[in-house]
Amino acid sequence: MIATIARPRGTPMSHSKTWRDWMPPGAPAPQLLSHDELIDELKDWGVDVTAATLEHWRRNGVIPRPIRMHHNGRTRPVYPSWVVPAIVHLRQLQDAGRTLEQIAPVMRAHAINSMQFRDPLTDTLAELDAALRKLADATQPDAASATVTFHDEVGERLHYHHDLHLAH
Repeated sequence: MIATIARPRGTPMSHSKTWRDWMPPGAPAPQLLSHDELIDELKDWGVDVTAATLEHWRRNGVIPRPIRMHHNGRTRPVYPSWVVPAIVHLRQLQDAGRTLEQIAPVMRAHAINSMQFRDPLTDTLAELDAALRKLADATQPDAASATVTFHDEVGERLHYHHDLHLAH
């Protein structure tokens, strides 16, 4: 016998979706926030929420469910950092008189727009390229190169070598 859990009538489908379900395929892993970190971050943005408010929004499918993961030394529910601007927007819509029923359908789209898909490594490499070009402009060589070594988030050593060939 297979047991299934039926969704009560009128319950939004999105209430069971985690934040991973809200992310587009191939999106990079977001920075994670614990429940308390999320509330603190929202306060920094001028949005005062309680744990009960977050739970209410989750139950109504307006924000995604957190995922339980090992974070900061223990297993706890975590949220992606992109949920912060999404909740700020949610609160603005509520302050403008919108109901949760009106807000829920647009929250995932807003959350996706809030996600920052920039890779910090790409930014670092662009800065390196700009610095090499500036140095090359000042010294007028035919080529310049640099090697950068750094550690990723899991401690793996990564090397990046960049050659810049210039035509004068």
